Amino acid sequence: MPVDHNPYRPLPEDDVTLAPFTRLQGAFEHFYQQLASPNAPRRALLLGRRDSGKSTLLRHFHEIFDPSYIGAYLPLRLLTLASEDSWLRTMAASASAALVQAGLQPPETQAPEDVDGAALRAWFKDTFLRDLFAALWGKRLVFLLDDAGTLLTALKQERLPYDHLSFLNGLLTEYAPLGIVLAVDSRYEASLASLAPLISLTDVYRLMNLDADASAALLRVPVDGVYHLNDEGVAAAYKATAGRPRLLQRYGFLLYKQWESVPAVTRLTADDVKVVTSSVYAQSEDDFQTLWDDLSRNERLVLTALTHLAYADPLKPPAPADVETWLIESDYPLDRTSIHSALRGLEYDEIIAHERGGIVLNGGLLQTWLLEHVRLNDSAATRTLPRASRWGWALLAAVLLLVLLAAGLALLGGQQRAAPPAVTAAPTVTLVGGG
Repeated sequence: MPVDHNPYRPLPEDDVTLAPFTRLQGAFEHFYQQLASPNAPRRALLLGRRDSGKSTLLRHFHEIFDPSYIGAYLPLRLLTLASEDSWLRTMAASASAALVQAGLQPPETQAPEDVDGAALRAWFKDTFLRDLFAALWGKRLVFLLDDAGTLLTALKQERLPYDHLSFLNGLLTEYAPLGIVLAVDSRYEASLASLAPLISLTDVYRLMNLDADASAALLRVPVDGVYHLNDEGVAAAYKATAGRPRLLQRYGFLLYKQWESVPAVTRLTADDVKVVTSSVYAQSEDDFQTLWDDLSRNERLVLTALTHLAYADPLKPPAPADVETWLIESDYPLDRTSIHSALRGLEYDEIIAHERGGIVLNGGLLQTWLLEHVRLNDSAATRTLPRASRWGWALLAAVLLLVLLAAGLALLGGQQRAAPPAVTAAPTVTLVGGG
């Protein structure tokens, strides 16, 4: 059925409940393995960068599982988690609201106002959950804890007791119909071990950029029956974004507006993608700045070297040795171990990839931003690398992006574009943040 409004949600503050949902087979399989298979641990953790789709997956939980699974969604970044007492009361309220939404009668029991500490724990475990599962009539309840890095922070700051995770783990042991899913920003990856015993490393699934097929689905399925973006257009958008979900949402949003201006045209092409690319780039500059700010000093230095080397010779992807030489000549030398560690971190975050015997930057839009903003100066060794003068660089960056898009279309040659190469860096590698 054709949509009668723009289905895409390009802004961070947009309600992801309404955003187009791309079915991710790997995430689905992990969910089922953790929550629905025989002897499942009934716990899972989604790990991913900002805007990688964690919240969207949780908010579409009802599309992943059948109605026998009821999800109680809790956006932790909107909660203070001032104490375990207030947190348990919030969990109880969320579970009751989820039952109401599912058309079921929630437990009538309410936590007494004068109960706290161990007594409130006992009420939540022995009274509330017992009555709740009696009301579920064989269904299952899954707490969906979004932005669960907040939970780690509350534990570290001792706003939650040290054994809180053991308490939650005990609830899973006692109540077979209960499950818990956490979504955690990759910034907290080094602290995941602190989630034991509630979460183990085998419970973790890391969300990556969308592959070529999933990107095509995101740009086509939500507007099926309205217009169709051809293969060349999909390839151009994929080359510009490297499958980053938020950037694809922006392309979808602006392409829809492009169609609205001439609704008689129901077949969009790479030319339409080129028309909206400058607007997608403008909307994404803050995202690229945040990505840059989250990198370590060594990652910034290596990425700066790669950016300048790519500009100097776009047809020859540089090797690690080229990066080392460039940094030495730029008076910011790094040893080979540091360079390779930084490269692994950048590859793990899908900022770079190995192609054609060298290292390439992932996504034309990101490469444009780096060319426009990143240069070395005397403060690079101690702080962040500053923005370059935009005069001249902006034009160069725009021209390079158009060249990249045109090259992608030429390489397509009527063939199906291959998915990006698999990340080979070990997922256990964590670099120390800095700037």
